[in-house]
Amino acid sequence: MILGFLLFLLSEVMLFFGFFWAFFHSALYPDISIGCVFPPKDIIIIPPLSIPLYNTFLLILSGFSITLVHRAIVSNFTKETIDAFFITILFGFFFLSLQAFEYYDSYFSFNDGIYACCFFMLTGLHGMHVLVGASSIVICFKRYLNREFLETHHLGFVFSA
Repeated sequence: MILGFLLFLLSEVMLFFGFFWAFFHSALYPDISIGCVFPPKDIIIIPPLSIPLYNTFLLILSGFSITLVHRAIVSNFTKETIDAFFITILFGFFFLSLQAFEYYDSYFSFNDGIYACCFFMLTGLHGMHVLVGASSIVICFKRYLNREFLETHHLGFVFSA
């Protein structure tokens, strides 16, 4: 099971690496077809100090809260585990809500060239990653409430985290 999970992680790393390669290749060596500038002149970018910054903070905070969940499970602190699970799930779904708003508010679409394509592929893939992760955390929370996790037996949670 651990080998399968490690292979899954490796495939995720390779997938993200490929899309980041496309983005950096286009950013560092902009083609004449996009005016030799990146992002292209017709693209109005999303300000990085707005929704992207808030989502970054949410991801960092969710990393802390999921660590609290793990420590609380290992320490057999029921109330703290439930509270930290709830907070982590809220962070995940709040992140997804902000990302959906970011898509709705963007001034470009998927077919507006390499910048838009890389933006939507990377953020969409990451959003799907968060959606699957948050959903699996919800399932782990339900399993925890059904007393299926012990201090020494919670590998499903560790894989979800």
